[in-house]
Amino acid sequence: MSATPGSSQLAERLGIGWDACDPALGLTANEPTLKRIYTYYGEMLLRETEMEWARLSNLACKVVLAGLQDLRAVRKFLALGGTPESLAPRVDLSPDVLRSLAQIADAELRYFEAKLVSMAKDLFADLMWQHDAYANGGIEAMRRLNAAGEVPAGLLRVWADIASRAPELVELANERILHREQLMVLQPSYDEMLAQSPIPGGAPFAVVAGPTANITTFEARWRWITTDALPRFRYLLANDPATILGCHRAPGRRGCGGVPPHPVLL
Repeated sequence: MSATPGSSQLAERLGIGWDACDPALGLTANEPTLKRIYTYYGEMLLRETEMEWARLSNLACKVVLAGLQDLRAVRKFLALGGTPESLAPRVDLSPDVLRSLAQIADAELRYFEAKLVSMAKDLFADLMWQHDAYANGGIEAMRRLNAAGEVPAGLLRVWADIASRAPELVELANERILHREQLMVLQPSYDEMLAQSPIPGGAPFAVVAGPTANITTFEARWRWITTDALPRFRYLLANDPATILGCHRAPGRRGCGGVPPHPVLL
């Protein structure tokens, strides 16, 4: 999602370089920007008690960031010779889960990091600047933005309900903002992550595991791997190795299947 005038102004005020925040650079390079954004969410919720969305985003984003940081730390520990058995009691994860985390391809991890950074930018560009505009200018500011074509009529009604301070209207308005976040802003990215197979010609996760399956569930993910991804991978290695090797040799691009290429283990 491109920066809007409002999000550009807010980014400048917060000292965030919008263009410098490049999802392709992954978590480490963008971590200071993400922390600044999440800190601002926290500041916002302390000032404006009606903004439940900012409260929820502050909590959710911290969990996502902490999870990515933990994943990096676990993989580094194991790469330096630590064992899953010695780490398991300290992180409350089983040795089998830790082994699985260690086997995630670096390219795959970079893809998901980039996607999550991109989603954070999308939320900032679509919703956070509006919260800032309302916090600093109230409903009159939102009406001016609506007249300038920056805030659609449907969202103006949401802000008017928040401005009413009527508890039921405020709750409903925040639910509508949350619905917009999940359906219009984030869902396209989730769809992209689920729709692609890392193997050229492979079936998407949802096709194999079912449209309601959860990719974070081991059983569903393992069914996808053993039913489609691994057999397809082995077939290509035996019958069309050039396709696999061609994807593997393009680390700067997304793989042939739509996500970063997996290492070819021979």
